[in-house]
Amino acid sequence: MNSLKGIIHCKDCGKNFNFKQNNGQLQYICQTRKNKGVTGCVSPVVKEQFLIDIIEKHIILQNKQFSTSKIKLFVREIKVGENQITIFYKDGTLSKISTNQIVF
Repeated sequence: MNSLKGIIHCKDCGKNFNFKQNNGQLQYICQTRKNKGVTGCVSPVVKEQFLIDIIEKHIILQNKQFSTSKIKLFVREIKVGENQITIFYKDGTLSKISTNQIVF
């Protein structure tokens, strides 16, 4: 699907995240980690469906209609770090996902 291309960035090293398929799973990986491994960057590999599910829940909580094809109309940027993912929405709201909780 690759619906998040160009809006996912690494919070740790600043590089873009690249899209990849792994055993049928659609994923994003930090460019530095892809090229140098975990010694280059420790940001996690993130499943696309996980991010879409979080975005969908946030959009529905805002009483708006969600469509995967229109994600970029709602999302400004996604920053992925070792311990936290932050999704910045164009309306100024955000979602923070840490290892043990999700905050909308």
